[in-house]
Amino acid sequence: MFDGACEDVEIDIGGVVNHQTLLVLNKSEHPLILGAPFFHDAQVTFEYDDAGNQYARLLSEDHEKVATVRVCTPQSKRDRERRTTTETEGKE
Repeated sequence: MFDGACEDVEIDIGGVVNHQTLLVLNKSEHPLILGAPFFHDAQVTFEYDDAGNQYARLLSEDHEKVATVRVCTPQSKRDRERRTTTETEGKE
């Protein structure tokens, strides 16, 4: 359920600025979710490196600036098992 909207919010990712209307949710597991309107406006594309890291490439509103940011680390079964083991060991 939506609680409202915030218009013309400045989103700065890696020095690349875009303005968006953000919908305010009353419950969410994530502090901010940028969806299809942002992906369209910032012309977001995704790339992977040889290690399996995922990167997002985005443009500023005026298309003069480009930013590339890592958005996801490798998600193979082996990597997930290693992270789970590391997290469990850290809690003991």
